[in-house]
Amino acid sequence: MQGDRDYVVPSGDLRPKIEMVEYMGTIHNCCKNRSGPGTQHAASRLRPVNTGCERGGALPDSCLRRSSVRGWRFYVKRVIAGTKRAFGLLPPGRNLAVFPDDTFLVSYPKSGNTWARFLIANLVRPHEKVEFSNIHAIIPGLDVARHRDMLRIPRPRIVKSHQYFDPRYPRVIYIVRDPRDVALSEYHAQRKSKRIGDRYPIEEFVRRFVAGETSDYSSWGEHAASWLSTRYGQPGFLLLRYENMLQDTARELSRAATFLGLNPTSELIQQAVDRSSVDKMRRLEQSQAQLFNATKDTRQDILFVRSAKAGGWRSDLPETSVSQIERAWGHIIRWLGYEPVTEAKATVAEPAFPLSAGTGPAR
Repeated sequence: MQGDRDYVVPSGDLRPKIEMVEYMGTIHNCCKNRSGPGTQHAASRLRPVNTGCERGGALPDSCLRRSSVRGWRFYVKRVIAGTKRAFGLLPPGRNLAVFPDDTFLVSYPKSGNTWARFLIANLVRPHEKVEFSNIHAIIPGLDVARHRDMLRIPRPRIVKSHQYFDPRYPRVIYIVRDPRDVALSEYHAQRKSKRIGDRYPIEEFVRRFVAGETSDYSSWGEHAASWLSTRYGQPGFLLLRYENMLQDTARELSRAATFLGLNPTSELIQQAVDRSSVDKMRRLEQSQAQLFNATKDTRQDILFVRSAKAGGWRSDLPETSVSQIERAWGHIIRWLGYEPVTEAKATVAEPAFPLSAGTGPAR
């Protein structure tokens, strides 16, 4: 609410009442029709809560009682959350305590991070059964695992992250995927999580995807550029393309193993690849859907491990949506080796990507 402090609160006996409602983080519809300087401004800047009080006149005591109850509940929740955070009972996110020997497995959502986690986990724990039920104990996600639990994981840690650039990460394996496929995969993921319905227009979803409104981690272009422009070609950074992982999984896993300082045999590499196959991960998902954060309490008629292929956008994305993505990020798409298919020109001049085309990743 800090950004809503620039309006004037009515004078007189309404002031403490409006201030109280404002403090509680809500303003009722009954306040919308109040006359007096600043009242309409205050109401328009806060999210209305439908209380059924639409009449004018003095602020009803029932509204204040409801505000008070909601306010104290909000306050208690904040205290509980603060206490949990202080004791390390919440996921750390960007507040993670980073160690110099940490390696981060980073990607934008729906870019193959879960598959990469299984591949690496099966490689570093060849004598254990890696499942959705224990993957966070092997390669924890900093937005899911509790901070206290992450501090107990033996070092050196491998940590999964969807965060945009963080200069504290000492070593990073960055997984990138064609944004046109990412948009399609995220669309179905949000159907699965019930954030959108089956009839939600995919054209509207792609518009929001490009604007960075569908994810907590900014847009795909901002995310990719934040890492590639700062770390690509530097020590402690490995770029993996999802499409290359599909094409030759053993080769790309071997690259990751070398980066991690491992020297596995070809047999161990192949064993990890076999144990992380799409079919096996789908079977695990079906039997452990309620044990993994991304599948718990979601629609079971839509798989989390979905098509696991490249190029699905060619048949499933409308041409207008493809064009919109290519207009927004054509410079990054081309640098990564993903060929644009539309002739649409950017609505504004494309920014020069800070790396030359000849230095892009192997196709």
